[in-house]
Amino acid sequence: MERNKVIGCIGLRGSGKSTALREIVSCRERLVVIDPLGEHRFGHVADFDDGLEALGEVASRKIFAVTIQPGRGDLADAVDAICEECFQIGSLFLAIEEIPQFCTASWMPDGLDMLARLGRHRGVSLVYTGQRFAEIPRRLTSTTDVFVLFGQREPSDLQALAGRVGRETAERVERLSLHGRVIFDVLAGRCLAEKAHA
Repeated sequence: MERNKVIGCIGLRGSGKSTALREIVSCRERLVVIDPLGEHRFGHVADFDDGLEALGEVASRKIFAVTIQPGRGDLADAVDAICEECFQIGSLFLAIEEIPQFCTASWMPDGLDMLARLGRHRGVSLVYTGQRFAEIPRRLTSTTDVFVLFGQREPSDLQALAGRVGRETAERVERLSLHGRVIFDVLAGRCLAEKAHA
C-alpha cells in the first residue's frame, strides 16, 4: 500500500484548487470527501447524518466513494465526527474543501488533528484546500508532505509560506499567474514542477 500522504492545495479563489483536488482523488478506491460548498459529487452524496451512516455501511468494502455535504450547523463538529470515523475505518483517502471555514491558524477540530498526526498509522491520506496560507492551521501545514501552491499575494501569506517552504519557493508562488501552480515536495525540500498557466 502507498504510504499515506498529506497534501495541501492552497491559493486564491478561482485559481484551480478544487480542480487540483479532483485530479488528486479521482482514481482513489476508498474515498471520503467533505464538501461544505457542494462542489463535488463522488459516489454517494449525502448530508452529515446520512453521510456518517453511509460511511458505516461502506467501511468494509474494497471500493467506495462518499461525499458529505455538512449542513449549516456547526461545521467544526461535523468535520470532527467525520474525521474520527475515517480514522476508525482506516485505509482511505479523505479530501476536505476550504479548511479555513472551520479552523483557525492555531486551532482545528480534534479529529482532524488526530488524522494529521496519526493518520499514517491507519493508512489515511488527506488532501485539503484553502485560500490563504496564513489561515491554514500550523499543525496541519507542519504535517503536509506535498503542497500544490497557486498564486498568493498577501504579505502575511507569503511570509507564512516562506517559513514552511523557503523564500525562493514563496517568491515563485508570488509571481504565478492566476491559474499557475507550483508543486513543492516537503521531504525532498524542492519544487517538483511549476506550471505557468492552467
